Amino acid sequence: MKKIWVFILGIVTGIILTILFAVIVSSSSGGGRSGLNMFEQPGDCLISKSSLKVFQVLEPTAALAMIKDDFSSGAYLLVNQDGKTYYDDQVIKLPSGKCFKQIGTYQYPTKDDRLKTVPVVQIM
Repeated sequence: MKKIWVFILGIVTGIILTILFAVIVSSSSGGGRSGLNMFEQPGDCLISKSSLKVFQVLEPTAALAMIKDDFSSGAYLLVNQDGKTYYDDQVIKLPSGKCFKQIGTYQYPTKDDRLKTVPVVQIM
């Protein structure tokens, strides 16, 4: 009888340790996007143009975008905390009285395995 309890206790301990390990690994992964560095306070208005064009969606509420009609300007990670989703080739127009403020930086590998760092912006 004692061997059965030792066996059951071993299984329960293994299950608990597996769950604990999974929680620790998932919490240390940066909450979704690795390479994301958010500022404590939003910066100044970064983009004076009135619209950005999405060229790659990373998550439904985060996308890489460029200034529309000025693709030499570089990329930005546009995040939306209002729950609205992005899609490829979407044009994001800036509402009057608001601007694209930098709230962090995002680093990601390109197709040729170089690291690229871009500003993270949000409409504020």
